[in-house]
Amino acid sequence: MIYRDWVLPNSQWTKHGKMEDRVDIPEWAYNITTWVNTHWSGNDIFNTTGGNPEAVLERMKNIVERFGLDKDALALHWYEWDTLGYVENTDYQDCDSEVTCGFDTHYPEYFPPRTGFNKALKSIQDLGVRVAPYINGRIFDQGTKSWTADDKIAQKSASKNNTGFLNITEENYSFFNDSYGSLAEFSIICPHTEFWQETISDVCDKLVNFYGTDGVYIDQIASAPGRPCFDKSHNHTIGGGNHWFEGYTKMLDRCRYKIGGNAVVLTEDENEIYVG
Repeated sequence: MIYRDWVLPNSQWTKHGKMEDRVDIPEWAYNITTWVNTHWSGNDIFNTTGGNPEAVLERMKNIVERFGLDKDALALHWYEWDTLGYVENTDYQDCDSEVTCGFDTHYPEYFPPRTGFNKALKSIQDLGVRVAPYINGRIFDQGTKSWTADDKIAQKSASKNNTGFLNITEENYSFFNDSYGSLAEFSIICPHTEFWQETISDVCDKLVNFYGTDGVYIDQIASAPGRPCFDKSHNHTIGGGNHWFEGYTKMLDRCRYKIGGNAVVLTEDENEIYVG
């Protein structure tokens, strides 16, 4: 109760007020009873149909019919809606480029979507199901062409560790790297950079306003810890401060502005500072 008395009037993440008073949350979001996802966690590893548009449509149709669900009762996190580096129509078994392909590779190179995505999306929505495709808002695949592009803007925007103790220079920078079993090596991007805020918000804009999805699921933002970035060119406090929260807040604000008030922005897990 002591914390509540402070947090409600003072914190940035509660400044929007009660949900019942807000106008930036679509009415349909309050009606969703169940979320399902496609081909993530617990599936047969030999089943490669995953995010295949035809398979996803069939499964969503079966769920709606089996349970007799009303419109806006069911929503879908669509994993593997994008090509992710494999040859079209091979269900990510035949890599076209880079080291590996499939889920957890090629971020943030999401487009074009898989063949049949547009048609299946419309058919799923006609069933009364809301759809929010999966993207990742934190990491960049170092095996992609855009990572090694001539301007190296992605590498410049990556979060930097400092290996030189108090001697903070570019020579002592190193990347924060992640890998999740896909063989792809990722670099964690600093959310305080203009490049990353614009990159992710542009993906959200395209998914919602061009392809017509009902929102976007941006993975890891509320799940993964921040990094003490030492890159002076990012214009934030070196090695600490609130740049992680501030950067992601600006990113999410941009996403919200671009997609409008009838779509949702979702992320992984719960983190109080992002609930606004």
